[in-house]
Amino acid sequence: MKKKSSKKNFGFGRSFKFATKAVLKHKFGEGRYQTRQAHLCRSKLFFQFIYELGIDDFRFIEQDDIEAYASWVASIVQSKRYSLSYGTNLLSSMNVILECLREDRELEISPSKYLGKRSHRRTKPLIYLPMEQVEARYIELRKQEQETAFTFAASRLLGLRLRETVLLRPKEALKQHRSEGKINVTRGTKGGRKTSRWVATSPFVEQVLEDALGNSKSKGSRNMIPSDQSMIKVYRHIEYKLRAYLKSEGFGTIHDLRAMFACDRMNTLIGYQVPIRGGGKIRDKAEYYEHAKTVAKELGHNREYVINSYCG
Repeated sequence: MKKKSSKKNFGFGRSFKFATKAVLKHKFGEGRYQTRQAHLCRSKLFFQFIYELGIDDFRFIEQDDIEAYASWVASIVQSKRYSLSYGTNLLSSMNVILECLREDRELEISPSKYLGKRSHRRTKPLIYLPMEQVEARYIELRKQEQETAFTFAASRLLGLRLRETVLLRPKEALKQHRSEGKINVTRGTKGGRKTSRWVATSPFVEQVLEDALGNSKSKGSRNMIPSDQSMIKVYRHIEYKLRAYLKSEGFGTIHDLRAMFACDRMNTLIGYQVPIRGGGKIRDKAEYYEHAKTVAKELGHNREYVINSYCG
């Protein structure tokens, strides 16, 4: 283990925020922007809590301090002001940042010890959008916002995350769709995974990709990002527009669009409706989770049980 710096905040900066940004960049490099930003945002409450304890230097944080913070987060979760998942993420980010700064795991707490274990099974009803309505809404939305329309369709029809949609190359995907009946998603994936991830396509996907190709060509780009703009700027603009559209139409979130895709794929493979769509109990768990492996991979996950957070 490297010798720890004798400078404030282990030599990464004078303020908690600056030091955290610096150490996350040191840990993950220029990439993994979403990961770095998520840890930073979740840590603001930790900074505030520690500062109110009279501590203004990460070097002076002790086990008692992080246990007090964990107990405080637990009290907020119990009062229903924070969800269990969010509370768990807050404590997990604290663990990550302290590990990065200290280069050890001497200061660490177990989120489940204070908050209990998370349930990853979806119980919130899914506002389902049938395929014929997807096509009609896409065509209508395309007249107003081409990028928003493409993102909406890609999330619903292909189960793509927003970043994956922004970085998708329509020309390449269109060629794969026509020759293979599926596309390979490799750019913008969670955690920067480089392995092949083939996603089954439907007939309407061809029109969506053709429209996206024409849009990218008009910008002199291979994807949705114009040559004179940054990925982050485009990402934030599309995210804002799509969230506003989904909210106005009562469709929930981008995750809900991916859940609709997951439900369709599982229904096709198992031959009956998934639990969240009124299918009741799983008839054959071994068969169900074998098919779940396929759909989980299409969604960009490595574990079949994650399908529960989409399909109930």
